[in-house]
Amino acid sequence: MPFISLSEWNKYLFFPIIGGLSKLIVNIIIYLFPDKIQLDNHPFCSGINAGLGMSLAFIPYLIISKCSKNGNGDNNDKITFDKIDEEPKNNNDPNLEKGKYIIIFICSFLDFLQKILIFMFISHIYYNIWLFNIIFLYLFSLIIDKFHLYKHHYLSGGIMIFFGILLNVINLLNIKINQIPFLFLSIFIQMIYSLCIVLAKNGISYKFCSPFEITFYEGIFSLALNIIFLVISTNIPLSKDFKFSNILNVSEYNGNKYLDNFYSYFSKMHLTEILSFIVIMIGRLSFSLCTHLTLRYFDIFHVMFILILGEIELNWEGKKIYEIVISAVIFVIVLFMLLIFCEILELNFCGLDDNIKKNREKLKKFIASDEDTKESKEINIGIDLNHDIDTDSKTSNSYLGI
Repeated sequence: MPFISLSEWNKYLFFPIIGGLSKLIVNIIIYLFPDKIQLDNHPFCSGINAGLGMSLAFIPYLIISKCSKNGNGDNNDKITFDKIDEEPKNNNDPNLEKGKYIIIFICSFLDFLQKILIFMFISHIYYNIWLFNIIFLYLFSLIIDKFHLYKHHYLSGGIMIFFGILLNVINLLNIKINQIPFLFLSIFIQMIYSLCIVLAKNGISYKFCSPFEITFYEGIFSLALNIIFLVISTNIPLSKDFKFSNILNVSEYNGNKYLDNFYSYFSKMHLTEILSFIVIMIGRLSFSLCTHLTLRYFDIFHVMFILILGEIELNWEGKKIYEIVISAVIFVIVLFMLLIFCEILELNFCGLDDNIKKNREKLKKFIASDEDTKESKEINIGIDLNHDIDTDSKTSNSYLGI
């Protein structure tokens, strides 16, 4: 047996790949056209863009539902994730239904909070700090879902954390004292995101929440709040002595400063801006929906593929050659370790493959079959005993002449 082997390919692994590439494409567009695309300078407009995109999740849901109905149950491999949305209809427990919408509301609020913090402080946010997502995802899953780790998890996870620390040390070598609060803000944002992911996984696994449903409601929630905040901020300018203009992503219109201003954004609208708005909107829909679909078919740590692919370093200005090379090597190592952590690659030595998923499932089946065998034996013994009792009774009755 080889030391490293590839587990059976799961076609749903395309979801985290597509989600990560969608996030990366959005980041590339914003990076390549910083002067031509104004959306990034308007936090509430960006929030409306994200909310509008996620609320369009009902469109693929309707398409999949229609295809599944037209299929009449034939060729189940053609589209199988429509079953995600059949499960909620089969459960009428009011407490479960209540818990489901509580989960959706909390996820919607956390998603809105995380995004609005990013959009408002976008020029100060630190990226490539997915190291903290690994830690927070495990801690929250340990509290909420009692997620259990095995030897191969500890090995690959420990290596990822080590190289994640190394990468952050390289990226933060030149950090200034006044930038440290933004580093903590970035970590706080990752904490919110991780909690949102764990709660969404819990809702999908135990409350019959649909990935399409969570994405749609998060979008509607974000869309509504961002429209309200945009209307308020458009009509209420900031005071002249506002101290945080250099920190927040503020807009200027007619000589006044605003947290955001619709007319400031609309006045700069052109074909490139319209096209970028649509592409970014679709990219955010794809990222969010693929994240929730990933949670439907895999554990929470598969979301790390989306984060790592989506946060590939794009700005290398001011970086030395050795820093770029080291960062690239670390990226490859971390991606390799993540494949082991998520059991896509299997290490077949030192007992690291004892508790991988396929072996855990075999053990469960063995235990279940063993219990079934014991139950059947007990039933047979009971039948034999009843048979013996009946036989003895008939024999004794014959001696008595009955």
